[in-house]
Amino acid sequence: MSSQKISVTNLSKELLKITPRAAVTAFFMSVLYHVCVSFRDNNSFWKFSSSADIFQLFGKIILLTLIVYIVLSGLYLMLLHVPLRNEKVPSVKYRRAFLFISWGFIVICYIPWLLCSYPGSANPDTIVQFQNYFGETSRSMWQPPFSSLLMGLCYSVGKFLVDANFGFFLYQLLQTVVAGFVFSYSMYKLMEMGLRRIFCFIGILFYAVTPIWGGYAQWVEKDFLFAVMIVLEVVMAADILYKKECTPHKGIALCIVSLLCVFLRNNGIHAILPCMIALAFNLKGKFRRNLLIVTATVLIIFESVTRIILPACGIGRPPVSETIGVMFQQTARTVCIYPDDLTEEEISVLEENFRSIDNLKEYQPNINDPVKICYTHADPKGYFVTWFKMLLRHPQVYVAAYVNGAYGYLAPVKVDMGAYIMQEYPEYLTERLGLYHVFSKDLQMRFLYYLYGSGNAPVIKYLSMPGTYSWIVFICVFEILALGKKKKSLTVFIPALVTIMVCTISPLSCAMRYLIPVALQTPFLIGFTLQLTPERSLP
Repeated sequence: MSSQKISVTNLSKELLKITPRAAVTAFFMSVLYHVCVSFRDNNSFWKFSSSADIFQLFGKIILLTLIVYIVLSGLYLMLLHVPLRNEKVPSVKYRRAFLFISWGFIVICYIPWLLCSYPGSANPDTIVQFQNYFGETSRSMWQPPFSSLLMGLCYSVGKFLVDANFGFFLYQLLQTVVAGFVFSYSMYKLMEMGLRRIFCFIGILFYAVTPIWGGYAQWVEKDFLFAVMIVLEVVMAADILYKKECTPHKGIALCIVSLLCVFLRNNGIHAILPCMIALAFNLKGKFRRNLLIVTATVLIIFESVTRIILPACGIGRPPVSETIGVMFQQTARTVCIYPDDLTEEEISVLEENFRSIDNLKEYQPNINDPVKICYTHADPKGYFVTWFKMLLRHPQVYVAAYVNGAYGYLAPVKVDMGAYIMQEYPEYLTERLGLYHVFSKDLQMRFLYYLYGSGNAPVIKYLSMPGTYSWIVFICVFEILALGKKKKSLTVFIPALVTIMVCTISPLSCAMRYLIPVALQTPFLIGFTLQLTPERSLP
């Protein structure tokens, strides 16, 4: 609790410190929200039919600005004056009991989801990963090889012990048990930092009973386990920053978790490497040296595996088109809007790189696959030059194409549950893997209705929007900046901020499975922010 006397004068002075920053931030978020709503509804910026429309939009922006400003200011005052921490940190015995009991509670809450869909659900990427594992397709790093290996090994071991169904289920069970522990451990660490127990209990409830996470637990797919490892990475980084030390055993543990992050998904390296570098420079002496050694080890192993070992095993690197899909969308949108503006040279380059310029007219604003799959890699240099020339002529189209593919991550404007319960297996899963549902479709339908029906519930609706979690991260960052002298703590937020940025150039405009690493971090990030009060001797 702040030692300052709470009075109208003190509150006024504290608010005046952050009013300009809070007002600008609130206005920016309000404008961003309404821009994203416009793209969600119309795939474009605002179109006004009368001056009344302009005044109506302006009024909505001002109203939301006031709401966000009040929220930001209220949270800032709460951080200063509301008791957010225990006067005495709970004993080790209590914290360990909390860890194991909450771990079991989360797993128990997920078990019904696992049983209702037994042996599990999958998506098209899962099938490709099993095909890679069995060598039925040309192997590449388009799907993370380590993730495919892990899925395949669980399936093979389970099939050997019991049957194919149990093998598929084994991966479900693995990620559920690991997720339960990591989520509980994150709240355990917050309790160790002194955060009040009530906040830790709320965090456990968020993980255990929010329907969307039960849906992901029963999904045999690469994203959930990867996201869980990112959460563990962030918790460990926060612990190192909080205690200002990286002992050898902490360094080894961080190295192992970091390697799991970078090999469970292709973009894992981008999320954790900047965080580890920043973390190292926030330490001193031997602890900085230890963390730099860990960072270098992770980078060397990653580069050695992806550039030497995997290619030597016949596993090729993913095509460049996987990372520049947003550029294809910008090109395609320009071609669709200004088809007569292209020069003969530009048409020739586009014809060569996309088989036919008509393929660019298959442009869909919210997904880049229809255009991306047509890219031939015939003349990358020529394409980049053409892309740049078109940018200079139509920058507004390029901005619109980017926002159209990112609005679901930039603001809470659209529900996306992501995971689903698969009622009918594709032929590959039944004929090749030998899977079949054990429980009735009626049971699955009940869970399916509950999962998707919850997307319309007052609170759960917003917990099922990717943009909600982006805004939570933005607000936490604002509060840390408002407190002052805590900027080094922003290191913990780097993986979340990088993930949000990467999502804005992802293949879909709104997909929870892409932003799930951020969503699962938010209880810990909120708690980490809450305990950064002035009395706390954090950096």
